[in-house]
Amino acid sequence: MDESELMLTESAMSDLAARIRVMGMNLNRLAVKGEEYSARLRRQLAGMAEMFDCQLRRDEEWLFDDVGVPGGGDVIWVRKGKGGGAVVVFEIDATVKVRSFQKLKAATALHKVWIYCGRDVWGFRTFLQKNDPGREIMPVIVPTTFVPSFEDGS
Repeated sequence: MDESELMLTESAMSDLAARIRVMGMNLNRLAVKGEEYSARLRRQLAGMAEMFDCQLRRDEEWLFDDVGVPGGGDVIWVRKGKGGGAVVVFEIDATVKVRSFQKLKAATALHKVWIYCGRDVWGFRTFLQKNDPGREIMPVIVPTTFVPSFEDGS
């Protein structure tokens, strides 16, 4: 299969990032914290795969189980109806975790998304600038408070 068939467009990736920020801000507004925050966000990402002509990777279906499932953290999308590798791999963290970074760098997915829901945005950005100078990983920073968008789309 041609790799271009698995790629998401730049506008799809921008749309995905915006949707993730909104989902995260809504969880913040509801005062959801910790593992429950991560589990809810994973479920929402899993449910959103179809919007991008993807589906949840089969061995990741534990995401719909209880919050306390050990070994969790990743959400992996594959292209619907097509064999092959991962299209998008997501990591969700509230702190900068070297292990999360290493998992993303080692992933064979075409798109690697690190969702940061913590307060040390400067530390997160600095870490990525130092360790991912080729920008292989797409950071999505969820604001800790709700930030309305005033863009008119033009």
